[in-house]
Amino acid sequence: MNISSYICTNFIEICAAATGQTLVSVIYHSIMIKASNDISIKSFLTDIKIISIIYFVFLIAVVCIFGYTPNNDTEGYIEYAQICLHNNQPYPCTSTIVGQPFIWNIGIINLVEFSIYLFGSVIPILPLMCLMKAITAFLIGKIAEILFNRKVGQTATLLFVLYPGNWGQSTFILSEIPMTCFALLSLYLLLKSNRRYLFFIAGFTLCLANWFRGIALIFILAIIIYHLIFDRNNLLKKIVPFIEDTEKVPL
Repeated sequence: MNISSYICTNFIEICAAATGQTLVSVIYHSIMIKASNDISIKSFLTDIKIISIIYFVFLIAVVCIFGYTPNNDTEGYIEYAQICLHNNQPYPCTSTIVGQPFIWNIGIINLVEFSIYLFGSVIPILPLMCLMKAITAFLIGKIAEILFNRKVGQTATLLFVLYPGNWGQSTFILSEIPMTCFALLSLYLLLKSNRRYLFFIAGFTLCLANWFRGIALIFILAIIIYHLIFDRNNLLKKIVPFIEDTEKVPL
């Protein structure tokens, strides 16, 4: 067995071991900090960040136990990725445009192609799926916290991580996982601050979400509805600076 095959075969186990050590360290230091501040274990275990970290390690464990789960979508991504590799082109390449049904989930196919190119396998993508699921859980909690309060944020995160359908999804390679993660990140950045540079970052992350799955732009509708209902007064404050800057640009 060559070194490349060895790394691919043991990639998940290595990540799990490293992540486990990291988690132990994080939890230990967090407990010490919480204890020094006289905060209960219950409060510690309902912290959105800690819940997300524990969820990430749990997902890694699920992947280690059950491994990669093939499905129709992923098999299609692998087929197209291999065609593009044969043509030495990113997706969409010439051979997939002519005579093949077009798949709009461009980002996930390119990610699969990149993984096959580097490792000869799609297995290394699975820890990334686990990480994105954990980040999604964190963002759901933080968005709910911004819109409502901390308890609602904690409840939203717990409901997400305790839903059984979210346990095994990281054993799949699905475009929905990165799309949801990047779209929620975009929404979180827009809600968190009025700074203009964050608007550009939020727009970029929304583009990434749409690159992975073409329906991510529906989150724009959610953003518009939020501002019209809950944040109508601040909407003009966010838009006016852009209009003023546009007017200053010489024609």
